[in-house]
Amino acid sequence: MSQAPPEVRILPMDCRKEFEGKDAEEVQKEFFLKELPLERNGCYAYRKKGLRAEPGAVVLFQYGGSLIASAVFTRSIRLPRGERGRYKGYKGVYLFEANSIRVFNPVDAGALRRIWPDFKGFGRNKSPLKPPQRYREFIRSLKGIKKPKQNPQPSISHVHVRNQKRMECLRPVLERWIDLNNDLAERWDKEGDVRWWYNERASLGLFSSAIWLEKGISLEEYSDSKREVSRRGNLTGDSFTGRADLYFETSSGSRFRAEAKHCWIRASIMKDQKPKLAKYLKRVCKDIRQAQREDNTRRIAIMFVTPSVSFKRTANLKSHVDWVINQVKSLHPDAIAWTFPKIGKYGKWTEYTHPGIAILIKVVR
Repeated sequence: MSQAPPEVRILPMDCRKEFEGKDAEEVQKEFFLKELPLERNGCYAYRKKGLRAEPGAVVLFQYGGSLIASAVFTRSIRLPRGERGRYKGYKGVYLFEANSIRVFNPVDAGALRRIWPDFKGFGRNKSPLKPPQRYREFIRSLKGIKKPKQNPQPSISHVHVRNQKRMECLRPVLERWIDLNNDLAERWDKEGDVRWWYNERASLGLFSSAIWLEKGISLEEYSDSKREVSRRGNLTGDSFTGRADLYFETSSGSRFRAEAKHCWIRASIMKDQKPKLAKYLKRVCKDIRQAQREDNTRRIAIMFVTPSVSFKRTANLKSHVDWVINQVKSLHPDAIAWTFPKIGKYGKWTEYTHPGIAILIKVVR
């Protein structure tokens, strides 16, 4: 960290309950260089009162009478009693940037006091170390610095249009949709929130925003006349009034009526999810087929796909993202886009990370 952090705090660790009395070197090697970054993706459970730190603060981990590691704090999550699962006995978790974790030769209270003269000693100092600007001097004083295997955190995004003649008009909208997702991930990073955690309605709303920003128009959640669809795909029976998800026009004048679904898939063990994706796509295609055909208006099915990956599988998160992209592409959509910004940085919860989102669009005839 080249710039001064907003604050610097000390976090005491329980030597006996959590680490069975292991020495500092063992804890550095087994926990800070392996388990915390590679198996937990920076998720650290706590038993007592939570740490009140600002997002971006540097936390110095105290083990026994010394500091042995550091990491950048992103947020804390307090766990309700009925939702603790594997964290039974814990009150919540802290989330740290996995790539920021460092270990170093133990630093005792005397060495720390040379940097921060007002430091009173371990176990008595609950306030941040001030001023935080002296953290850079602290870093220069450290020896034996090591860091865990790093996730390169690449950003992966792409737009592909298969039927260019009919669907190229959606390229600017999909590119804008990627920008909106990435921008919100950056803006909401301090709260640990991401846009793609939310449901179908929220996903469709962001897509609609991209349409307007690209000089198009859209109408969401409106009443429309529909008819049932037979097994052969034909409209049958009397018409009825139903809810339509989206009507929009692009800046070039192309018109679309759309129905949408949001599909969550588990990508931890990369077990084939094509049947599930195909089932969701079939349902949304059936929904849009209920709409009457109109001249110069294309009927399309839209599906948003959000994957989840267990923290234990995040050591090579990019391979999981590549797998998700291939799963979605296997449905042969007419247009597709995806964004996974800074893979592993955004969308972390207590046991899973949700690295990004994909959208696929299929023309229904």
